[in-house]
Amino acid sequence: MLVWREIGSLLGSPIEYSVYLHYMMWRVLGGGVGPNSILSAQQEWTGYDLVQIEDYCMLGGGSKVLPWSVENGYLVGNIIQVGDNCYVGTNSTLRGGARLQDGATVAGCSVASMTVGGSETVVGVDIVASTLDSNHTRPVALFSKLNIASHLSGLLVWVFVGTIVAVTFGLDVFDSGPSSIEDVYLMLVSCMILGVTVALLLPLLGVVLCLVSKSLLIGSVEEQEINLDSYAMVPYWTYLDLFGRIRDNSILLSLGGTFLETGFYRALGATIGTNVFLDSVYFFEPDLVVIGDHTSIGLNTTLSPHQVTRTTMELANLHVGTRCTTGVNAVLHGRDLLKDDATLSGKSMALIGSRLSEGGTWSGYPARKTGPTSQPKKPALPVWYVMMSKPLCVLRGMFWWFVLAVEGCCCFRLRPVGNADVIKQDNFPTQIAGRYKATDLPMTLRLDVGSWTPNLRSLKLAANTYAEAENAFEGYAWCRWASYSLSFDDQCKEAEGRVSFGCWRVPKSIVCLRLRREGDDWVVGHSWFMGDPQKEYVFRESNGLE
Repeated sequence: MLVWREIGSLLGSPIEYSVYLHYMMWRVLGGGVGPNSILSAQQEWTGYDLVQIEDYCMLGGGSKVLPWSVENGYLVGNIIQVGDNCYVGTNSTLRGGARLQDGATVAGCSVASMTVGGSETVVGVDIVASTLDSNHTRPVALFSKLNIASHLSGLLVWVFVGTIVAVTFGLDVFDSGPSSIEDVYLMLVSCMILGVTVALLLPLLGVVLCLVSKSLLIGSVEEQEINLDSYAMVPYWTYLDLFGRIRDNSILLSLGGTFLETGFYRALGATIGTNVFLDSVYFFEPDLVVIGDHTSIGLNTTLSPHQVTRTTMELANLHVGTRCTTGVNAVLHGRDLLKDDATLSGKSMALIGSRLSEGGTWSGYPARKTGPTSQPKKPALPVWYVMMSKPLCVLRGMFWWFVLAVEGCCCFRLRPVGNADVIKQDNFPTQIAGRYKATDLPMTLRLDVGSWTPNLRSLKLAANTYAEAENAFEGYAWCRWASYSLSFDDQCKEAEGRVSFGCWRVPKSIVCLRLRREGDDWVVGHSWFMGDPQKEYVFRESNGLE
């Protein structure tokens, strides 16, 4: 039976996922699984004689039943007993000694190794966090519908492959047998060529089959709640079973971690931004998944807009923001929101419906904020690329680099800026007025010497006016010649500005100035070749020159 199950999985057998096959297989091997219990296709088993699972139980995707443990250097096996109508969530583990009484629940990403009462729920590691109504019973008709759906999905694979074979060889080949040795040899060679071709094109065939079956069976998926005993579950489960087989056995193996995986999920209806990296991600209901720009989804992360309860299946939108990161084997469900610049650590899952705030790192289950997000600096473009794309600008840049180098060798002194140089302007924002002393340089920055345009929130700083210093310092020649045109945000806490040398306005793709407010300080740095500033200086408010 185990061999037949592996062969059936490879060939898309209609009975490979049958709940009755599971029942027969584990009975023969010494274990016990009720005929009406639903086991995930990802289920990992060991120690069959030590596992007893009764009727009407559901074990979610990625869940494990592990009766073995190491104690004092010995491998020890303990019995695992699961009663009727129990529910085990995604990526959960039942360890040796676990006894789930009728109606018990183990939440997703949790571990149970003790006795769990009939109305209790385990959240985390052996933590009973809440109770549930134990009167829910799973209707018997659910399992027959699920069995029909698994058979239909396998039959669709066989029909699809059979159609390709019939078209390739021609129907007349099957009507007339081979008449000579040469014909037999030709048929064998043709079969070999067909086998190699199908193997090479298997991901493409899987993509086509997923697209066709989705449009025929369920169409576009919307937010809704489906009763598990409804006949609407038959086409839905048929597609979900078919999609899972193709995704796990073909798409992720061949396309995982490439731009083709992103294109595959986009074709199925997912909204995915630019520069998004997917590393063999378990998608469900792509129509309900939204992923922002510059986001990385880690290996084997599960994005599941559906949530299976004891009586219904809930479908809701799942949002992942911009510049987000998920670790290996992380899990997000429908109604979850991972905000911009947030990180969900590996093997972590939030409570369903959680809002994970931006700029934070979330870990564990339930996911808790464990620290700020650490975003790597954006690298600069290669110099050769800039030289080829902007040759005239590079020539001007070389000229001004020579001027600044000569200026630095001559050690000219900056002209101090006095109070008389401050331009009195109406509506000048108080947030940027005053003197700011650098912590790492012998200079003071003045922003209120520039020309302010309130409607545009624009500040123009002329060369040799905004820096005060008595002695030469690193970059003083730059301050003598460079002028800036800064654009501030609505709260005057961040700004970005173009640099000019004389009549030459330097393109932002070469260099631009970036300022941001951190408390009472200003953090200033130059972005070269469209990368993040590699060196930044902190300027603190000062009442005068020091």
